[in-house]
Amino acid sequence: MRFAIALLCLGIFAPVTIGCSGMVKSQSDQLRDEVMRFNDNVRWGRYRAASTQIPEARRDVWVSSMERAGRAFRVLDYEVRPQVVQGDTAVVVVDMTYHALHDVVIKRVQRRQVWKKGGSWYLASEQQVTPDRVPPPSMFPELGASPQSVGVL
Repeated sequence: MRFAIALLCLGIFAPVTIGCSGMVKSQSDQLRDEVMRFNDNVRWGRYRAASTQIPEARRDVWVSSMERAGRAFRVLDYEVRPQVVQGDTAVVVVDMTYHALHDVVIKRVQRRQVWKKGGSWYLASEQQVTPDRVPPPSMFPELGASPQSVGVL
C-alpha cells in the first residue's frame, strides 16, 4: 500500500517539478526574448508596444518620431546579432531591410542597440552604424579554368 501511494505521489509531483524547472530562463534567454520582442514590434509598426522596453522618460518622443517615420518607410525584415554581452550590459547589431513607401528599392541599414538590465532588460540607446563592407574581388574566378593542382590528376 505504501509503495502504491509513493508511486502515485511520484506520478503527480515529478511532472510538476520538472515542468517548473523549465520555466526559469537564463539571463541570455531573457535578453534574446526582449531584443526580439522589441525589434519585432518595430518591424510590424507596433511602436507603443515596443516603447515599453525603453526608459519611460523617452517613450512619448520616441513613439511620435517612430510613428512619423512609419508613415515614410516600411521595415521588411531584420536580423539580430549579439556583439558583446557583459554582465548587465549587452550590445547587439540589428541588420534591417526596409523600403520607402513611395519607392520599391530595398535598402539596408545597421543599427547598434545597447541593452541594460535593471530588473528586466531595456533598450538604453540605439544608433545607426556604418556596416563593415568587404570590397568585391578585383576579378571573379573563371568557370571552366582548371586550377594548376587539378592538372596533376
